[in-house]
Amino acid sequence: MFYKAKGPKDDIIKVTSKTFRVLYEPRGYVLIDDEVVSKKENTGLEKSYEDMTVKELKSLLNEREIPYKGNDKKEKLIELIEG
Repeated sequence: MFYKAKGPKDDIIKVTSKTFRVLYEPRGYVLIDDEVVSKKENTGLEKSYEDMTVKELKSLLNEREIPYKGNDKKEKLIELIEG
């Protein structure tokens, strides 16, 4: 199950509850009305992880300081992001 969370710079992300509690809540993110998001939902303003390129996923992992291996496949990168 995924939720939408809003960051201190008004960025909106999709996270699991555990990822939110562990990584994002301490950084000032807040859940948006406990809004549940399906894994495949794509609103147009946000790009789902499945629609992102490997390069974009790696950039997001770097931004969030999540370690990964350089030869990880797209599915593994998504798994790391989703926690």
